[in-house]
Amino acid sequence: MAVHSSHASRRWLGIGIAALASLGLVACSSSDPGGAAPGDGGDEGGVTTVTLWAWYPEVQQVVDVFNENHDDVQVDLVNAGVGEDAYAKLRTALESGTGAPDVIQMELSELPSFQVMDGLLDIAPHGANDVAGDYPDWVWEQVSQDGAVYAIPVDAGPIASMYRADLYDEYGLEPAQTWDEYRANAQALQAADPDLYISAFQIGNASNLVGLIQQAGGEPYGYDFENPEDVTIDFDNEITRRVLNYWGDLIDEGLVAAQPYHSTEWDNGIATGAYLTTIEAAWRPGYLSNVADSTAGQWRVAPIPQWEEGDDLQGNHGGSTFAVTSQTDSPEASAQVAIEIFGSDEPWEVGIEEAFLFPVYNPVAQSEEFLERPYEFFGGESANEVFVPAAQSVSPLEFTPFDSFAKSTINEQVAAAIAGEQTMDEAAAEIQRILVEYAQSVGMTVTEP
Repeated sequence: MAVHSSHASRRWLGIGIAALASLGLVACSSSDPGGAAPGDGGDEGGVTTVTLWAWYPEVQQVVDVFNENHDDVQVDLVNAGVGEDAYAKLRTALESGTGAPDVIQMELSELPSFQVMDGLLDIAPHGANDVAGDYPDWVWEQVSQDGAVYAIPVDAGPIASMYRADLYDEYGLEPAQTWDEYRANAQALQAADPDLYISAFQIGNASNLVGLIQQAGGEPYGYDFENPEDVTIDFDNEITRRVLNYWGDLIDEGLVAAQPYHSTEWDNGIATGAYLTTIEAAWRPGYLSNVADSTAGQWRVAPIPQWEEGDDLQGNHGGSTFAVTSQTDSPEASAQVAIEIFGSDEPWEVGIEEAFLFPVYNPVAQSEEFLERPYEFFGGESANEVFVPAAQSVSPLEFTPFDSFAKSTINEQVAAAIAGEQTMDEAAAEIQRILVEYAQSVGMTVTEP
């Protein structure tokens, strides 16, 4: 396999991916960069101002904490949109050579797509590796490569089973320890009341589905920051087909419902108790508590079911970072912001209490206070007694430089299978074919195990 790591090849490949993105092929659209000048950070009276694009709930409070504790560096928070909206603006800024912020909130899965454009600064020379031990190994591996560090982790989403304890008790159910037991619970519930479902599969939630594939031992992708033209795509395999067919069979047999992600139908099913369980990331309780506030106190958390009894395989959905862009004029100060803005206890009081984030900053995540923290939504129990061990056992998961396109492809093909237009096996094969062709179309060398 050819290995290319020059800046020229990175730039060429990044432009190829970004060009297709501008045509709508990676689920985002081009727009004006949104007002923040590159490296807006400048020195005024010995104070460096660092421009930050971020959209965490209550992130202004976190910025305020940082600014109150620093005299020489101040953060200017800019609302550049959420997720894909902000990423589209960043792509535009990187392509035009101006308009990027100093620091941006970025999901773990999006890092390769901007690193391949030479859009992210290696902050290892600015002390990033000094804090590597503050984070789980599997998370740090996703932000670094061969000593280079492209972002500082903030939060993650270890997946667990959240369930209505009152309804489980009413119908004589116990939290499933294996996926076979989960199916048995679904069958028992349907036999008792055909209007109730053990859960609803979320159509259009590729990130959660990839987390479930990861939890089954799957590794759909392989990508190395240092070899930007090479990618491994391994979606059509026994593990992926096992997961897809498991959920497809449950849907076909009427044992679980199937609803669009974030739809009114899904929300209503959770709120009314029509769906007794949801397999979710650790950051989702904030959303659930809004959707199902009338059932607060009735929910509990259990470990995700295992494919084989006695296993301890975990999956992750989501997680984000702070990355310094290559357009910054203040690399030292920007790296300091990325490292320190969530790198202490005080900002995490906001992150946990107000934003419902699940920290990967070990001094907080592994503290006794966090582990034992009671949650009113979960009946005063500590959900973190489930989430924290899960977060420590997640296997590393690599992403492609075209993750948005990959997710949209997965969503489309799985939805087609649920609609009866193809089988789940055919969906896996079609996802593989489309992703391979896409990668090759932007000049990448593809390995298919």
